[in-house]
Amino acid sequence: EKNPNTIEEQNQRTSSSTAPRRKPGDKDSAERLLASLQFILALPLTLIYLELVVHFAAFKEINSSFFVYAIFFSIAGGMLMALLCTLFDRKVNYIITLVLLALPTVLCAIQIVYSAFFGDFFAIGMLGMAGNLADYMSNTIKAIFANLHWILILFVPFTLFAIFGRRVIVPHRSTWFLRAVCAVFSVCFFMLGTLYVNNHDEAFGDKFIYREGFLVRDSVERFGVMTTARLELQYMIFGMPEADVGDIPEVLEGEITTAIQG
Repeated sequence: EKNPNTIEEQNQRTSSSTAPRRKPGDKDSAERLLASLQFILALPLTLIYLELVVHFAAFKEINSSFFVYAIFFSIAGGMLMALLCTLFDRKVNYIITLVLLALPTVLCAIQIVYSAFFGDFFAIGMLGMAGNLADYMSNTIKAIFANLHWILILFVPFTLFAIFGRRVIVPHRSTWFLRAVCAVFSVCFFMLGTLYVNNHDEAFGDKFIYREGFLVRDSVERFGVMTTARLELQYMIFGMPEADVGDIPEVLEGEITTAIQG
């Protein structure tokens, strides 16, 4: 005669083996929230990492003012990326994440190589002249190999996301509340960065370079690669902001007055 306890244990094992696997949607909400938060934090940190690598490679030092801009604007951009990367299921979110990470990573790599070769930074408006780079192909290849260590360092986050992202960190579709939080943080940190810019309104200061005195090299040095790309696209589409008389640096204002009197 079989032991009732043994029969009961066999039934439990059979029921557990035939039970359907837990789907991602069945996960505890706290567990899914934790996964989403890890992902959301990883994106701004990645942008900050890219900015610091480029700045150190090009200028060999990182000053406090640039670091503040890198923090504010990278968090703003990273939060916007997080919002876009959590709209769909995990597979689609994974693809979107790789695309959005590849763009700034490649741009930063181009800037490192371009600055090493030309002593300047690549402007988006120069894309139409890209065919002329064939004349410098051998030197460009030399510049790439000379800065290969920086390029490899830049691609570390992208490589980690590509290998482990889908299983470890890229979340499923997030809630509307979490997306709203990302949007609010993005706007708030963008405003903080803009306020910090406006606080530096001295002659040829950050406010002047950010607006009517925009130059790619100065902008990259002061605000970073991604902010410079955003400003360049903004000014290409909407035009450069016109300077008010009160916004003209005192040095330039004196030169203009002298020229008029002369």
